[in-house]
Amino acid sequence: MIINEMKVFDNVINYAQKFQEDNIWLKKANELINDKEGMTDLLEKVKSYFNKKEFSKVSDSLKLVITYVKDCVTGKYKMFSMVKLTLALASIIYIVTPLDFLSDFTPLIGFTDDIAIFSYVTKKIKEEIEGYASIKNNTTRISST
Repeated sequence: MIINEMKVFDNVINYAQKFQEDNIWLKKANELINDKEGMTDLLEKVKSYFNKKEFSKVSDSLKLVITYVKDCVTGKYKMFSMVKLTLALASIIYIVTPLDFLSDFTPLIGFTDDIAIFSYVTKKIKEEIEGYASIKNNTTRISST
């Protein structure tokens, strides 16, 4: 059983590395950037993942990335990279799509690929997200005094 789980994990890691090359997720993200209703629906759907135990280790990062995407799309944050915004959005779309590399309905490992993809993307956009968080925190502090 452990060997099978390790093979699945290795496959998920390989899939995560190929994620950025997969035009399907990036194309969906590009289409959604200008679709306010679709974007609102997506961001509401992904909020339900905050409390899933499988996402507990990445829930703070997920919240930050969602806020980043929302602020970029609504114009509250203007100093963003379109490439990194698209990657972030593609990872969110991947998370809420139940039939992806590993179906979310598969017991024990169903969200493994979602978390791997999200983790891969957050590493790729780390500087962008940290810059956003820094500016957002400074803005919050300034406006609260």
